[in-house]
Amino acid sequence: MIEGGRYFHNCDERRESHRTARAHLRDALGAARIDPEDAGETFDVRTKHVARMFRDKLSPAYRFLDSRVGMPWDATRSLIARRFDTRTTAGRHIVFDHLQEAAFPGQAMGRSVLGNQPTIEAITVEHLHQWRDRHYVPNRLILVAAGKLDHERLVKLADKAFGDMAPGEPCRTEPARFVGGLRFERRRGDQAHIAIAMPAPQWGAGDAYASQLFADVAGAGPSSRLFQQLREEQGLAYSVSALAQNFSDCGMFWTYVAARRGDAAHVRSEIERVLAETISTLEPRELERARALAKAGMMMSLESCWGQASYVATRLLREGALVEPAEIVARLDAVTLEEVRGVGERMLAGPRALASVGARLALAA
Repeated sequence: MIEGGRYFHNCDERRESHRTARAHLRDALGAARIDPEDAGETFDVRTKHVARMFRDKLSPAYRFLDSRVGMPWDATRSLIARRFDTRTTAGRHIVFDHLQEAAFPGQAMGRSVLGNQPTIEAITVEHLHQWRDRHYVPNRLILVAAGKLDHERLVKLADKAFGDMAPGEPCRTEPARFVGGLRFERRRGDQAHIAIAMPAPQWGAGDAYASQLFADVAGAGPSSRLFQQLREEQGLAYSVSALAQNFSDCGMFWTYVAARRGDAAHVRSEIERVLAETISTLEPRELERARALAKAGMMMSLESCWGQASYVATRLLREGALVEPAEIVARLDAVTLEEVRGVGERMLAGPRALASVGARLALAA
């Protein structure tokens, strides 16, 4: 796993998009003779390169990871350009790029990871080398393996692949600051995509876990308030979701609803109403359900080798140490009803970022 992504894009830099990484991934897997379905995911603030296979396939896994540190570019650029529009045609995806820009205008956190066709076409091999040399350095890389494997052999292969890498300078960035604002994209069709965000606690803050549980109660899953009231009771929504994202120096709580274009303004006001009611009328049983789902989701993800490796790498990046799952469970158990209500009230008292695709909306006065 490598720390990086959206947070380290500067304004003048040509950058790789998610689609770039996916095309690179398939090219590297083919060279390493690994099934493309067995590896690889890219996220906003970190990148994971994963290989899953049987124990006797450790050498192909090593070849795959080694190849990821310096991959060819010219052979894939035209393919990326031809396929670029696939994701941008999906309003449910692009609305979050607009939301991020509205929340953090003029900042690295506000710039799109996806990029656009002109930026992709402008990327050269030199740009990729500069990016690799800056970010793919030992002090920012974590290699984790889980499952039935030979530890000594893994260490030797890692040393062979990465042992001669030169250390790099720490990447310094300006702390992100939630500002808020409005972004709109016109689209033909009957569907509208609406996303609203507000400030949330940063990772490591005392109320970070409380913010996650508030988001779960508000809009995560079919038992959440937004899902029940907007979709089940009023029939206003095709899709509903919510999430509290706790970054290293800031946070963002967002809600998303896909609805009919004609209902967009009403949906936007209903989201605000439901969130406000969640603070004042949150019940213990709702919190306990959200807490149980959060704990179950984490524990069940650890049933696979991939889940264990991902958990370890994420904890090492976020906290600088291996935190046992039992400690995470204890942190979730320690969150009280008053803390969830309190963090919800603080988040809703902050500025708003509003993004919509397909319907023009306005920020509340």
